[in-house]
Amino acid sequence: MYTTYRLATEELNDAFLVSLKTLFKGKTIEIAICEVAEESEDETRYLLRDPANRQRLMEAIGNVRLGRTHQLKLDNQIALEEELGELAQAKLEGVEVNE
Repeated sequence: MYTTYRLATEELNDAFLVSLKTLFKGKTIEIAICEVAEESEDETRYLLRDPANRQRLMEAIGNVRLGRTHQLKLDNQIALEEELGELAQAKLEGVEVNE
């Protein structure tokens, strides 16, 4: 399980720790902490390092600024991903799948 919490340091309290202990009871967990602004800056820097990726991102930003966008219906995407996940799981379990 992977969970991300985003909160102000003032929100850290005993109740938060109790909720973590309850959610991950009996598990070993890893906690990584970073400032939110720093995290997004690092991701942006990483994505812009590769020249081809940088060009694609800049083109995408230009398209958005010019209003060249389109909407996706996520319900269909989610259903497709769930179906593909079920097929993959069946194959892992050795169940014959007719695709």
